[in-house]
Formats: sequence, structure tokens, C-alpha cells
Amino acid sequence: GEIARRTGLAALCHNTWIDALSRHPRFGISNAVFFKMQRLGGADFIMLPGDFATEYIDRDEARSCLAACFEPLGDIKPALPIMAGGKRADQLKQYLDAVGSTDFMIIAATAVDTHPEGLEAGARAFRQAWSEIAGG
Repeated sequence: GEIARRTGLAALCHNTWIDALSRHPRFGISNAVFFKMQRLGGADFIMLPGDFATEYIDRDEARSCLAACFEPLGDIKPALPIMAGGKRADQLKQYLDAVGSTDFMIIAATAVDTHPEGLEAGARAFRQAWSEIAGG
């Protein structure tokens, strides 16, 4: 919050060490609580795990993570969820359905960078997938 007030810059919170806080069998916090803490700290963008990004998180936990970004939290504004971790054009509708709106960001670096026909074809695949979903 303070950095944004002073600079006007948006704050991105990454989930780099969340596994140490959430996956131990005898202690830890849920991902959703972690993300709510990030919002309380002023996060504008939050990197998410989820069934669409990280295999070990089930669908209910993924929904909790998304809800933590959007649900009312006093006068704290919602955070934009960022889905990373192997995003693919053929799964774009799955991401859209999981969020329930277009209020999310994906990081498609690997799918674009490693496309067998090159970067341009990788980017085109995402544009085409979105066009098919959005109806033009």
C-alpha cells in the first residue's frame, strides 16, 4: 500500500515460497489466507497456483485462491490474479471458466517461446484461441 501511495506503481506479489508455508503435513496456512495477507499488504497483482497451474492443488483450493483475490475484504480493492506455470492456448477457455470473467492475467512465456513454429506462431495461437472463445 505505501509504495503505491508514494509512487503510483502497482504492486505484484509472487508466491515463490508459499510451499514452505502451506504444504507441510503438520502445520501451515492455506494459499487463500496467504493471498488475503498479500491483499492486506497492498498487492495489486497476485501470482496464483491452482488446478490450472500447479498439479498438487485441487479444484476447491484453486477456487479458494481465486476468491481470495476478489472477495470483499473491507475497503481493500480486489487483486488481479496471475496464472503462470505452463499456460497453453488450448487451455485458455479452462482459465476463463475457472475465473468466471476476464479479470485475470496469464503468463504464456513457455508456450510462446517453445512453439515448434516459432515465437510468432506461439503468440498467434493465443490470439486465435481467444478469438474463438470470444466469438471474433
